[in-house]
Amino acid sequence: MTLNEEPEDEDVVLWSGTRYIDRVYVMQYTTVENTPPYFNLSRYHKTIPDHSDIDFSIMDFYFNDTDYADWFVLVKPEHDQDPYFYYDTFAKTVHVKDQLPHINGTQNYYHEFTVWADDSCYNRVTGTVTITSFNGPPTFPDLPKRISISESKIGALYTFSVNDPSYGPDNITCQYERAIPNSESHKFYIVGKTIYLHNNATLDKDLNPEYEIVISCEDGTDTSVTFLKIEITKEITDSEAPPDFVLIETGVIFAATFIAVVINVGAVYIMMMNSLVITP
Repeated sequence: MTLNEEPEDEDVVLWSGTRYIDRVYVMQYTTVENTPPYFNLSRYHKTIPDHSDIDFSIMDFYFNDTDYADWFVLVKPEHDQDPYFYYDTFAKTVHVKDQLPHINGTQNYYHEFTVWADDSCYNRVTGTVTITSFNGPPTFPDLPKRISISESKIGALYTFSVNDPSYGPDNITCQYERAIPNSESHKFYIVGKTIYLHNNATLDKDLNPEYEIVISCEDGTDTSVTFLKIEITKEITDSEAPPDFVLIETGVIFAATFIAVVINVGAVYIMMMNSLVITP
């Protein structure tokens, strides 16, 4: 027997065939209620920076169905024209579709993304996730942890760079917070992105061999704080310098050959007649 269409409740099915005397055939078939699919992602919320690249994969997004024979005949976003995100039906993932919104002074932007699906028994399931894009705060891309500066240095000590990763980019302003130890905070200040030493201030390795400068930079929305250690190096004077060594050449003495001698300043070594004579 072949059914031409799916049976419904209380259908009467005609069965034709060869009649056999003294035989009785009994057939029974049953169906069970189809179980609807469901949405059961472990996370319903995702946070990404507002400068995420287009096509960036945000998260997996899929539905479940306990009926082993069912399949999903249609899966699509609730809004096909969503301005910021799209759904990859093959990979079952959500991606960035276009440049994400960035509003100076607004730290977070919330967006709901909804996808629905029909299984092969025409049961529909809907899933919604909240995607939050946040403002990218200022970054210090090449600021070292430690620098060395001579104690004789004055004026501009060091210039650093700051980037704003958000689209724009935003205007960044930086300020000098303090120095560690705090008692020495009055020595330094910042103009733009350069650390300066005050005109009436000096550096002395013997008094303070190291400082830690605290810098904050803000982009109109967020503030980033960083630390820079400044190691003070000693200024070497002539009296503290190690002895110099000078290379001299002797002249021709009594037809002797040239002799190159390395001597210490303050003593002259003259090789003569196979004897060593020291002249102070």
